[in-house]
Amino acid sequence: MIRIKLKELKLQKERDTNKRITWIEISKKTGISTGILTRACNDPSYNLSIDTLDKLCDYFNVSPGDILEKIKD
Repeated sequence: MIRIKLKELKLQKERDTNKRITWIEISKKTGISTGILTRACNDPSYNLSIDTLDKLCDYFNVSPGDILEKIKD
């Protein structure tokens, strides 16, 4: 199974910038709806589109491998 590590990336960005970041702020800056962000965080079977993954990579300044993690079933 592939896990999406958005919560971890959000927490890391909050630590790095020393400010709280909301899902609404991420949504506004990326153009990704809050519904998609919430589902990507909470639904292990959710599939991100390549476009969404690309926007998240740009926002968090990471590569896809930093967002996605392979977990043994």
